[in-house]
Amino acid sequence: MKLGLILLLIAQASIAATTAGKTKSINKIRDELGAKARKANTLAASIKSLENQIGKANNKYLERNSANRSLEVKAVKLKEGLEQTLVELKKEEEYAKKLASTYALEGQDEEDENALLKRTILLRLAQKRASEYKEVRERAQQLKEAFSIYEQRLAQARSDEESLYSLIVDLENKKKDLSKKYISSMEDKNALEESLENALAKQKVYAAVKKKPIKSTSLGLIAPLENFVSYKGGKKGVTFKYDKRAPVKASASGKVVYSGELASYGKVVMIDHGSEVRSVILGDIQIKAKKGDLVQKGQVVGYTLAEPGLKKSLYYEVRKKNIAQNTLEWLDTVDTVAKAKI
Repeated sequence: MKLGLILLLIAQASIAATTAGKTKSINKIRDELGAKARKANTLAASIKSLENQIGKANNKYLERNSANRSLEVKAVKLKEGLEQTLVELKKEEEYAKKLASTYALEGQDEEDENALLKRTILLRLAQKRASEYKEVRERAQQLKEAFSIYEQRLAQARSDEESLYSLIVDLENKKKDLSKKYISSMEDKNALEESLENALAKQKVYAAVKKKPIKSTSLGLIAPLENFVSYKGGKKGVTFKYDKRAPVKASASGKVVYSGELASYGKVVMIDHGSEVRSVILGDIQIKAKKGDLVQKGQVVGYTLAEPGLKKSLYYEVRKKNIAQNTLEWLDTVDTVAKAKI
């Protein structure tokens, strides 16, 4: 009675742990998926914001570039005009010198009517040239000042253009980094979505199998021990007697939900076969399977430990919905093996 209660508690604990583990796993995946989705959305919003900034910066850059080309054309024209004016100014200076020299030479001649007329003409011509020279010099000064202003504006415009270009490069680099993070985040999100789908699918299958009623013999359970001396079956479990080391096998495919020691009773291996059916193996055994292992029907999960001249017992029990069953009715092989021994 005490052993049955202990096995019941172990079964209940393993079921609770399995259910909680599945729920926790799904909830954990959902939490991680939510976090990844939020991160991906934040990154997408940041990338969109950067794209808007890059678009505006590109438009400004193109406008600035066009304005700079216009300034450069005007500056070139001003420079050409200034150079041409300086050439004219030089010619006027040379011509003024010649007039002054001629006027001085004419003043040395006798002052007859022709000489006086010549000097008068030269004087008027010199005055006219002086006026033209003044105009050319003023125009040259204006062009020089205008060219200086354009040079300053052009230098500032080029500086602004370079700043805009640097800004665009910086924004593009940020966008590139964010895009890499976004792609990585989306890959993680897709992987988590796939994991969640698989987990939910397994949960549905598990729930469907759990609800589906099965007959006691539908699993085709085999005895966990083939090499035994005798066996005794009661209303619940079966006790096998053995006198030598022998492999202990899984009665059917399933998952090991408990593997360990049970006080003074020995070692315990509990396997979940699905549909709320579990098998319990208890005795002096060397366990080879650990909790969480997936085992196949007939797979060795341990070995009996024997002592010379001594018969030992291996207890085996099938439980359905945590209730001990008439285990002999679930076994397909024990009678066959027993008859073979007679």
